[in-house]
Amino acid sequence: MKKLRLKFYSGSEIVAYRHSMGLNQTEFWGNVGVSQTTASRYETGRDVPFAILVLLTLCYGTKAQAQSIVNKIRDI
Repeated sequence: MKKLRLKFYSGSEIVAYRHSMGLNQTEFWGNVGVSQTTASRYETGRDVPFAILVLLTLCYGTKAQAQSIVNKIRDI
């Protein structure tokens, strides 16, 4: 089974990327349907569910990363 190429693997990576884009939590996380309260929990150390990491990669990752996810889903 081929491993997915995700954009993020931790809350700290997400925070750094969000800051680099100049977005607040509501703007950034709203694109994947996550509330600001939940986003804060993820960014301060709670584990980010795999499904959310996949959605973030689809929204903010490279085309190659997004395509690898789509290809994997089609293979299922």
